[in-house]
This record gives sequence, C-alpha cells and structure tokens, in this order.
Amino acid sequence: MKENLCLHSCKVYFCGMDRLVSVLYFLQHRMRCIPYSQVHSPFLFSLIQEVLQDKRQYYLFDRLQQERQILLTDKHLLEIEDHGAGSRTSGFQRNRSVSSIARQAVISPAQGAMLFRLVRWGGYHRILELGTSLGLSAAYMAGAGSKVTVDTIEGSPAIAKEALSLWQKTGISNISLHTGTFDEQLPELLNKPSIVFDLVYIDGNHRLEPTLRYVDMITPYLSEKSVVVLDDIHWSKEMHQAWQILQSNQSFCYSVDLFYKGLLFREPGLQVHQSASFCIPH
Repeated sequence: MKENLCLHSCKVYFCGMDRLVSVLYFLQHRMRCIPYSQVHSPFLFSLIQEVLQDKRQYYLFDRLQQERQILLTDKHLLEIEDHGAGSRTSGFQRNRSVSSIARQAVISPAQGAMLFRLVRWGGYHRILELGTSLGLSAAYMAGAGSKVTVDTIEGSPAIAKEALSLWQKTGISNISLHTGTFDEQLPELLNKPSIVFDLVYIDGNHRLEPTLRYVDMITPYLSEKSVVVLDDIHWSKEMHQAWQILQSNQSFCYSVDLFYKGLLFREPGLQVHQSASFCIPH
C-alpha cells in the first residue's frame, strides 16, 4: 500500500491564473497536515532532518544568489517560445525580459537549496530536468556532487542560451542542454543506450495530460532507488488533478506533498502499510 504524505512550507505565494483555487488547495493541504514530530518512518524522518529541515549553507548557494540578482535586473527582451501553460502570472507572452522570467519562472533560493540537499541525501547521480528556464535549478542539482550529471530540456532557444551563459559564468560543466519541446527531445533522450535516471525534475508544460504522459514515459527508465519531483502541483486545477492521480501510481512507494512540489519515491526494501499526512514547518 502507498503512503501519501503532506509536508507544508510556510513560504508559499499564490500567483497564477487560478489564484483562488490555489488558496483553496492550500487550506485543504493545511487541514491534512500533522506535526513532523509524529513521523515514525525512518526513511521520512531522514528526509525531514537532512533535506527539509537542514539549514546548512554552501558556497554554491551564495554564488547562485549573485547570479539571480543579476538576472533580476536584466531588462533585455527575449523572444520566447512557450510550449506549456505559460507563466504563473501572465500566461504566454511572445517577448519577455530576462528579469520578468527570473521573477516568475525561476526556482526560489529555498527550493533550489532543497533540490541540492535532496540530490546529496539520496545519492542521486543521473538527473533529468524537464524545463530548464534560466538554468538555476539545474545548477543547484549539478552542484550537489562531483559524480552528478544533469540532462535538461528547454523549449525556448532564447532562454536556453541564457542558461548556458549562467553555467559558463559559474563554472558548471556537468549539465547537458537539449533544446526543443519535451515531446521532441524526451523520446530521443530515452532511446540512448543504457539510459537510467535517479532523479527527474518536471517543471514545465503544467497541464494534466502531458504531466501524466511524461511520468509514464520516464518511469521505465528510473533506477530502483529514485525520485520524481513535480513542480507547482497545486498551481491549477489540472496540476492538482494530475498530482491526485500520481499519488495512486503503484510504481512509487511514497508520495510527499510539499504543496509547492510533489515528490514520488522509489526505494528498495520499503514496506508501507499505512496512509498518513504530515506537516513540516519550513
């Protein structure tokens, strides 16, 4: 039996086309949560202590924060090709400034640090990202270990160019960028010999059918010990529905709801016989 977990972050913003719906989902989320002190699973307790509650800072965090500040002041316009559901606040716009993308579509420092710690905690080495954006999330994950490699897919060539520039400036060389739509690039990537992923981060095309399809496509290529991270799981009705369906996916033994992100774990040897909801103060 699966165990469905609800973990809460106090730092949540409600932007997007479905703001009122997101507030409703957040209130429902709060009602399902109980304190982390009541967590008894060793696996989850370790996740809480070493990923969600770890406050240690690393040099990489400061370096990427410097780059974030530069992006936030960069006013030059990019011609965007958006193949998903648009931005959180303004839908799809053909021309957008780098600063507006950095404000609306780039991972926050806290969530970037969480991904960094998740990679280190799980010992995840081979990573796939759907939705590169300006490259910060891939940088956080790639910087988590010397054995880590990241394949990331970005649909907009102009945004992909900005991501490459960021990695070059920060000296990160273990990221492979694939430019094109997920539907074009993902099958090609999965057809490579002996391909397997330990962590998959899906942050793009925030719609019901594509999200479920991407998870189904990727699942056969996951290692025995792996995690799928989905962004914005309560951003819209479609994403909320996708998350509800994925929580019942029998390919995974744990689902962890952080409100802003959902984690689907595969972990060898875990025997789960109960359902529970937990609240993690962040």
